[in-house]
Amino acid sequence: MAQGPKKTGDRAANGPTPAQGADTTPSHPPNLKPWEDKTLKPKARLQAYKDFVREKIADILAAANRVSDDPARVIEIRDNPENRHWIKEAEGLRNVTPKDFCKRRDLLGPREKFIAKYNIEVHGPHEVSFELPRGVSRYEMLCEAQESVRVPGRRALVYPNQLKEWEQAPAFKEASTTPHERIRIDGHVADGDGQSRAQQEALLDSRGLRQAKLEDLAAAFVAHYVATGEPLFGWFQNSAWTFVVRAAGGALYFKGDGLRLHFMGDDYSLGNMAVASRVFPA
Repeated sequence: MAQGPKKTGDRAANGPTPAQGADTTPSHPPNLKPWEDKTLKPKARLQAYKDFVREKIADILAAANRVSDDPARVIEIRDNPENRHWIKEAEGLRNVTPKDFCKRRDLLGPREKFIAKYNIEVHGPHEVSFELPRGVSRYEMLCEAQESVRVPGRRALVYPNQLKEWEQAPAFKEASTTPHERIRIDGHVADGDGQSRAQQEALLDSRGLRQAKLEDLAAAFVAHYVATGEPLFGWFQNSAWTFVVRAAGGALYFKGDGLRLHFMGDDYSLGNMAVASRVFPA
């Protein structure tokens, strides 16, 4: 008897048994890491996370192997805070059961879930990277961050009226089209303070750097703040506001009412004017 067409995706309850050899792995929402997906079986969630951590360890080993003739650099790579984190994660996965793993992941708070979803890594006091999942916009990321943390002494992480304005901005509303778009930002480039925009851009050019886009800088700011509780730009002296950081398309700063645009002109070269760059893999 001829078989009907194979069904794809999740089966309805009491539906037909899939053909032998068919992929029966349930699909999960595209914006959700598989190990966070409660519709998957605990064993599948644990295995997905193990595979992810194994890739991180492979990257660390590869980086160490590239400088194997320089013991000091190998130690530096090993002792990097992010690398130590993934080494510790790998060690913790050796004996964990799928049930215990899922229980622990499901108890994560909003802040921890935000960090996990966007795979945030802090590389220094002014440098952070994150992954923008396919189908997610920077505006959505900002809104999630707004709900994930409380900012001591401030009304919001992002100034609410600024967030409303960015809701209408195409660069902020455009969703990522790549599976894991990784963005790394230096939110306060060294030696770029107190200069005009033209001077800062010349500095970046002399170092082979590309100025960060405004929408990427905003997303990097919230990623860094959720992860560390500190502003990516750095506080300006002992004031209650940060440096004003220029990007391609505008400038941002953070003060009592949250992250917002700053409208100081391109010719201004006051001491609180800094610049941000996009960091690309070597």
